[in-house]
Amino acid sequence: MAAATALPVRPNGARRNAPRSPRIAAGMTNGEIAGELAIAPKTASAHVEHILAKLGVSRRAEIATWVANIALPTTAPAKADPAVLSHR
Repeated sequence: MAAATALPVRPNGARRNAPRSPRIAAGMTNGEIAGELAIAPKTASAHVEHILAKLGVSRRAEIATWVANIALPTTAPAKADPAVLSHR
C-alpha cells in the first residue's frame, strides 16, 4: 500500500455527503445505498465518485478510513474489518 494520504477533515460538501459516507464505509453497494436513500443506483454511484474526488482518493476503503478516523471519530481507534475493506 502506498504512503498514507492526508485526508481533509471536512471536504467541500461534507454535510451533504454525510448520509452516504458511513454507508460506503459499511461496505454497502451502490444499489444498497440507493435503496436506503430512495435514489437511483446511478445517482448513488455518482455520489460515491464525487466523494472519492473530494477526498482525493481512489478506493472505497479510503472513504471508510476517512469516516472511521476523521469524519466520525470515536474515543478508541477503529479496528479494520476485512469485510468492510474488501472492494466490491
